[in-house]
Amino acid sequence: MVEESVAPHAEAVDRNATSSVTALDALRDVGAFGVQVPRRFGGLGLDDRAAALVVERVARGCASTAAVLMFHYQVVRRTLAH
Repeated sequence: MVEESVAPHAEAVDRNATSSVTALDALRDVGAFGVQVPRRFGGLGLDDRAAALVVERVARGCASTAAVLMFHYQVVRRTLAH
């Protein structure tokens, strides 16, 4: 999915200092934004290691898109903690 939906937009993301709605939509569609969210709230219910692996894989395709995802995971972690 990263190679098909994230990586093709990486150059434009960096050149234009924007994010790729297409890449973010693709990540949403596979549940990437719900990695750490408990299943009872509609997420995948995985741990921080899984989130780190997702960020690492996305970063191989586009570091900027991975940064958006990483910041999202940080907010999710803080929200779940409180």
